[in-house]
Amino acid sequence: MNKSYIVTFPRSGHHILLGLLDSYVNVSDNYCEFYECKNNKNESIHCPMNNDNWTAKKSQCGSGRQLIKSHDFDLELKYSEEINYLVQLRNPILSIQSWYELQGKDLNNKEEWEDFFTDKFEFWKRFVDKWLALSDRKNVLVVNYDSLSDYSYIDNIRRFLSLPFRDENRYSSDRFNPKRKAIKDPYGFLAENEDSVSDRLRRLGIDRIFS
Repeated sequence: MNKSYIVTFPRSGHHILLGLLDSYVNVSDNYCEFYECKNNKNESIHCPMNNDNWTAKKSQCGSGRQLIKSHDFDLELKYSEEINYLVQLRNPILSIQSWYELQGKDLNNKEEWEDFFTDKFEFWKRFVDKWLALSDRKNVLVVNYDSLSDYSYIDNIRRFLSLPFRDENRYSSDRFNPKRKAIKDPYGFLAENEDSVSDRLRRLGIDRIFS
């Protein structure tokens, strides 16, 4: 099994993907969520590189795990032809609103919400531009959140990551059905920003929210 990074923009379905994969292939024994040093079963992983400071690890796993999560927040995750990169993305409006709500923020606070969105949207564009430029490499696979309900799509990810099968296949086609929550745009900046990245969304195969 080659070393692989799951490079995911926050709130793009990372844990949904792990759950789908782990239903029939062995993810847990190979996975490192580097900033918490736990696997997807919430079991502690001994990591001599951590020393209670996850930033010191720089997306490395001191326990030798082969599958490492990274948000690439500083966009300094280096590309290597010897490593696989699975890049997870979702419509930025859905990701950023979910990220905002996860922090307990109020969407009715226009100034705070717009400032947050603008900052994270700029990060999304830089994140996408970095990984889109590498998307034609054979060791880079871009994953679209909306396709995670398709078994053949998930199995293609399994093959890309070279994950070993479990003895029992517990995958079910109804394990995940992406449901898009209603998105309101009372201040008008969401549709405007989505329109500014329409070409990126088209290249990624990501559906727009506003037309």
